[in-house]
Amino acid sequence: MNDHELDMLVAGTATVSDAEIAQWVRDVPFDSICEAIMTTTTDDEATTTATTLTPPPLAASGLANIRPLRPSRPWRRVAVLASAAAAIAVLLLAVSVRDGGNRSQAWAAPVVEFAQRSPLMLIDDDAWSVTRADESDADSGEMTFTNGDQRADLNWRAGPLAEWLDDRKYEGADHGTHAVVNGTAEVIQYNGTQTFTALWLTDDRVLEFRIDGTTVDAFGALLDRLIVVDIDTWLRAMPADVISAADQPNVVTEMLAGVPLPSGFDATSLVDQADVKDRYQLGARIVGAVSCAWIKQWIDATDAGDAAAARSAVDAMSTSSTWPIVEEMRASGAYPEVLQTFVDLMAHGDAAPAGTKGPSIDNYTDALGCG
Repeated sequence: MNDHELDMLVAGTATVSDAEIAQWVRDVPFDSICEAIMTTTTDDEATTTATTLTPPPLAASGLANIRPLRPSRPWRRVAVLASAAAAIAVLLLAVSVRDGGNRSQAWAAPVVEFAQRSPLMLIDDDAWSVTRADESDADSGEMTFTNGDQRADLNWRAGPLAEWLDDRKYEGADHGTHAVVNGTAEVIQYNGTQTFTALWLTDDRVLEFRIDGTTVDAFGALLDRLIVVDIDTWLRAMPADVISAADQPNVVTEMLAGVPLPSGFDATSLVDQADVKDRYQLGARIVGAVSCAWIKQWIDATDAGDAAAARSAVDAMSTSSTWPIVEEMRASGAYPEVLQTFVDLMAHGDAAPAGTKGPSIDNYTDALGCG
């Protein structure tokens, strides 16, 4: 591919114009930015140019966490791009989500990918707000909406739909179908309760919307308020405590404060680049990974008769109730209590009385989520 063909290709992928970019960086001489991008550099100059060319006004507009694109090897020259806007877009390494031709927020690519894997659904009612979002894998996730004391959950999972319907109808009353924004849902009420759920198929995935303490009419009215939005709108609806994958490295470091780590523990492995999690779920992943590493050390050392290594594991885990992230999680869920069960087993012995179903250290991977 020659330079002209490359220029045409890049120009064809540009989603913004030179004029728009000029307005975004209006406090920086636009001609100077373009000239800097277009300038051919030597091997020694290339890295400096690539790593310093981040217009200050973008950082002031909420893009402070967007890192410039760093080349894997020095550039011998920068191809003359057909559009200066395209060049700046490449250097910023951000995903700009646009709606109706108006400027919108730039999001880190992992966050946009999470949104793209979601159904992009919200409740079109200001009384309802998103309070959490989580993803199990590329095909499965969930989010929670709240309105005062009321809570509604939206789940998306792999099909087939028939299996999920059979499960829900086994102990539920079928209220027939109800049209929703992206399909036709079957409405089911759990026997003897005011819990309603609706399931339907969209894009080869099963969506389930559920709420407790309501009536069939009120549930139907809420189903009518479900809407599908664009990526930017959906991401803006996420609450502050939903942690984007792009922010996780800093958050992981924060959550590890005060947590003793086993020798050789790789903290970078705790960063999941593919999903969005709230603080509690992210905290559970971090605490679980560290705790499981210590428990494994205790088991291996105990089996090998290495009293010193076993004791160091017990000493470390005995402080877990005072880890800042564990103290934070205690206000939101039972994970700290489950963790303490295994700390007690390490400290006092892993021996449930014969014939009982007491906890065993063997269950730690499933119980702590590190399996």
